[in-house]
Amino acid sequence: MKKNKEINLGVVYRTAEVTRMDDSEAENPTIELSFSSETAVERSFGFEILDHNPKSVKLDRLNNKAPFLLDHDPAQQIGVVERAEVSTDKKGRAVVKFSRSEKAMEIWQDIKGGIRF
Repeated sequence: MKKNKEINLGVVYRTAEVTRMDDSEAENPTIELSFSSETAVERSFGFEILDHNPKSVKLDRLNNKAPFLLDHDPAQQIGVVERAEVSTDKKGRAVVKFSRSEKAMEIWQDIKGGIRF
C-alpha cells in the first residue's frame, strides 16, 4: 500500500503556453492556454512529474467558472476559466475569459502586444 507524504513546498511557480486570439476577440477577451504537462520539473525535493491520466485529474472545479488568477495570487482575479481539459498530448489546457477590470485589461494588452506569454 502506498503512503502519501505531505511536503511543504512554500511558493511554487508554473509557466504556461498561451495562444493569442485575433483582435475580433477584444470585445470578449478570451485565450486558450496550457496550464500543466507531464514534463519533469526540478523542485526542492527532487523532480515533480504531474500525472495526466484521466483518472488522476479532477477538472470539476476548473469547469465550474474557477477564478483565473494573476501569478497564483487569490487577491488578483483577472477572469474565469470557461472550460478545461486534458488534451491528447497530455497537457492540461483551458480557455479563460478576462475580466473587464483595469488590471485584467492591462494584462490582456500585454498578451496582445507580445509582452506576456
